[in-house]
Amino acid sequence: MAQKGEEAPIDKVMRILRDIPHYEVRGWRVNTQDFYLPQRRVRVYIVGVHKLKAKLRQPLDKWRGYLSRLQHGSTKVVHDFLLGEREPELRAELDRLHTIADHREKGGYKW
Repeated sequence: MAQKGEEAPIDKVMRILRDIPHYEVRGWRVNTQDFYLPQRRVRVYIVGVHKLKAKLRQPLDKWRGYLSRLQHGSTKVVHDFLLGEREPELRAELDRLHTIADHREKGGYKW
């Protein structure tokens, strides 16, 4: 987040990228929830193309329309990806953390 009177970090990044010779750079601000991902987070996706080495079928300034056609809400929620508390992987990690805590209480670990 930019401080008052300062350039926002994303604006600085975009300016630096756009100053690279022979590159065309565009960024799109999208909510990942609108693209099959079970998160509500606004992200900036940046694409840069070296104009002397690549030729796009469609210029980057037309990609916004393609992005809007790809939008589709997630059919899952984040909890669908979490392990249940009886899953072996979770139990093993809890046991490991308890062992560390017990050892630390006895003065074995200094952190």
